[in-house]
Amino acid sequence: MPDSKIKGTHVEKEVECPMCHSFFTIDYFRPEAQTPSARYSDGQTDVTNILDPMPTTHCVHCGFFFSVYLNTHKVSETNGIINTDDFSKQQKRKLPEDMLKGYLHSVSFRHAIIPPEEFFLRIQIWWLLNNDKEASGALFKEYQGIWKENLQELISIIDYVPLNKPRTKAEALRNLGLYEQCMAFLDQVPEETNNLFVSRMRRECQAGNPHRVVL
Repeated sequence: MPDSKIKGTHVEKEVECPMCHSFFTIDYFRPEAQTPSARYSDGQTDVTNILDPMPTTHCVHCGFFFSVYLNTHKVSETNGIINTDDFSKQQKRKLPEDMLKGYLHSVSFRHAIIPPEEFFLRIQIWWLLNNDKEASGALFKEYQGIWKENLQELISIIDYVPLNKPRTKAEALRNLGLYEQCMAFLDQVPEETNNLFVSRMRRECQAGNPHRVVL
C-alpha cells in the first residue's frame, strides 16, 4: 500500500505586491527534494511543479500575479508531514487557465513592473503552455498566438535581466523555429558551458525540430 504521508517543509512568507505595495502572508507545503527522472529543454523537470508548488501568487488586495521569489521579506520554515490528499488539494488550487490569465493580466502592466518580474512571469507562461501542449493541448491551441508573442517578448528582455541563462534564450529561439538565430547564438556560448545542451540544440535545429525535448 503506497505511503499516504509526504515529508517536507511548511513555508510561510510575507510578501509585498509590486503593483499596489500592500503586504500579506502566504503559506504552502514544499515536499522534500526528489530526483527528477526527466529534464526538459525549456528548463523544467518532471518534478518542477511538485518541488516548486508556489512560484507565484496573486495579491489578496488587487489580484495582481507576481513572483514569490522576488518579493519575499520574511520566511518561516518548519519541517512537517502532510497527507497526500491534502497535498493534491494544494496542487489543484493552481488551475492552469486561471494561472495563465493571471500571468497575462500582470505582464500587460509591464510599464509598472521591473524586468526580472516580467521575465519570471513570461517564463511561467511559456512553461504552462508547453506543459499543456504535451498534455491535452486545449489551452495551447486557444493561446498559441499568445504563446508565440510571449516568447518574442521574453527574447527581447532576456539580455537585460540578471536571471538570464543561455539555455533559455537558445530554447526560446528554437521553439519559434528561428534555427539560424539559435545556432548563431550558440556559437557565442563558451564550449565549456552547457556543452551537452549546446550539442543537443544544434542537432535539433539542424533537424528543424521546434518542439521541447527530453535531454
